Amino acid sequence: MTVTDLPDLLDTVDTFYGPSVVVGKLFPLTGPCPNHCGECDQCARSKYYTPRNMEMLHTQARANSYYWRTDVEEGYGTFTKQLPAIADSQPQEWMSRFVHCFDDIADRIENGEVPYPRCTGEEMALHLILDDCAEILALGDSAYEYLIAQELDTVLPHHPDDGDTESLRDVMFEDHDVLMLFNPAFDTTDTNPAAAMLGRCNLEPDTWFLPFRPEEPV
Repeated sequence: MTVTDLPDLLDTVDTFYGPSVVVGKLFPLTGPCPNHCGECDQCARSKYYTPRNMEMLHTQARANSYYWRTDVEEGYGTFTKQLPAIADSQPQEWMSRFVHCFDDIADRIENGEVPYPRCTGEEMALHLILDDCAEILALGDSAYEYLIAQELDTVLPHHPDDGDTESLRDVMFEDHDVLMLFNPAFDTTDTNPAAAMLGRCNLEPDTWFLPFRPEEPV
């Protein structure tokens, strides 16, 4: 992807979903908690969940949803190759359900919620969103302006941690177990000693969309 590709990407997403909601306004800059613990949601919101970061995540989540859905429905397999090998044999229905994880993340951001992953599928989707954001940000300032939409540059306040995708990766996940699936040791689940832990961590494909907590459905 290049900077010149980005306007077409956003035009495509707006056509599919309608005009983008300015979700960044739902995440006003705030101060840390009274104890300055650095660990609670309020402290995280004050440092990482900035208006521009949330706008960035929302834009990329919608873009991923559009392109992955087209990829799955048309059978291209271009984007689905980004998933670990354990997902290769999954049917189209499973792939479509995974694509819906991008929308679940975007929808919660539109509701003013920090989209902490609620299932393994959402964990993988959020990692991919952050990967894509980091790749686009590496193209320079003009690329970042497209991620948050150029017309919002004077609307959304700046923060020193805007665009810090690695810090977002640190604070938005309870763990990074799902990334173990990119290790070839987890490619099969029959005779592999490493496979024994897949079920315990909701890493088997048929458990990817089970909620981590009953009170947080997916």
